[in-house]
Amino acid sequence: MTAIELLKRHRYRLLRLSSLRSRLDVLRGAPKAPALTGIPQGKGLSGDPTAGAAERILALEAELAAEIAAAEEEARAAEALLTMLPEQQAAVLRARYIDGMSWKRVARTLHYSIRHCSNIHAAALRRLEKECQLFPL
Repeated sequence: MTAIELLKRHRYRLLRLSSLRSRLDVLRGAPKAPALTGIPQGKGLSGDPTAGAAERILALEAELAAEIAAAEEEARAAEALLTMLPEQQAAVLRARYIDGMSWKRVARTLHYSIRHCSNIHAAALRRLEKECQLFPL
């Protein structure tokens, strides 16, 4: 895997974490219906409608925990890559890929224009590509 692929995969994982958290928030905030009693039920059905929601919440929480662990491992690997770069380039890549910022927010945070951030980003990726040919991941 190249340095660029690692950074992009980490960025994708951060987006996935955000999606999982949103789904959990929706499930946790869903109104809970009271259990129905005295109504015939089909085979294997539970009378408690919250049981299914609780099972989905537990499954999503387990998935989220696994994704968080993988994201932490990828973040450590990405941070190791960033030590090969000058401070300015590392700051742009860290903000974009590790902190998960949009380009607009990266520019605002680092006090650069979006265009300048893009140029720094391109130079950093070229440098990482060259470095990783010398020292493969």
